[in-house]
Amino acid sequence: MNKRLLLAASGWVVLVGLSLFLGLRWGGELWALLRDEARLDEALAALGPVGPLAFIGLQVLQIVIFIIPGEVVQIAGGYIYGPWVGLLYSLVGIALGSTAAFFLGRALGRPFVEALARPETVARLDGAIRRSRSLVALFILFLLPGIPKDILCYISGLSAVPFLVFSLVSMLGRLPGLILSLVFGSKLAAREWPVVIAISVATLLLLVLTYLFRGHLQRWHDWLSERLGRGDGGST
Repeated sequence: MNKRLLLAASGWVVLVGLSLFLGLRWGGELWALLRDEARLDEALAALGPVGPLAFIGLQVLQIVIFIIPGEVVQIAGGYIYGPWVGLLYSLVGIALGSTAAFFLGRALGRPFVEALARPETVARLDGAIRRSRSLVALFILFLLPGIPKDILCYISGLSAVPFLVFSLVSMLGRLPGLILSLVFGSKLAAREWPVVIAISVATLLLLVLTYLFRGHLQRWHDWLSERLGRGDGGST
């Protein structure tokens, strides 16, 4: 137990130290690039063939260091590469980042994860995962907007969910929101303002409805988890 706590504390120090180093060294420049798709496009284009690798690296970082806004990176992917190539690069980066977060959570345990997020958040999402005894119910956690999916990757590592199941469910759950962000970015680059406005309004409306009905959604998720868990023998 003491060894596990020591590993958790060491992992937390390394992750926070890495975040501080990146923030102090390149934070201002990186944030400016992430806020301006055109500048990010120029920066990645200047890297030549390394540009896609840099973008994939950004996708990995925005999951492992989850304070980086993932939606901004995804929108930039659509803006720079278009929806389909952007989807390919994003899926690679998100898969790598989710894998890293999952195994960090599994290796370093609850003390490490609770040092990254509020203990009540960890307890709430961990409980939801443990009640999700079917692929469909677990998929809903990754699908619903407003749930911190990067933290959810760390918390999934604490559970008994097999890695391959986690990989499949997390990627499928993220896919609708990812595609929407990429399409938004591509339409922004093309200056197709009616589509940009429509996507913005629809996304905002969905977030508001999710917040207003979060209690009902939680009860429905619990009910679905129980029903599907009975139906499939309780396996994941």
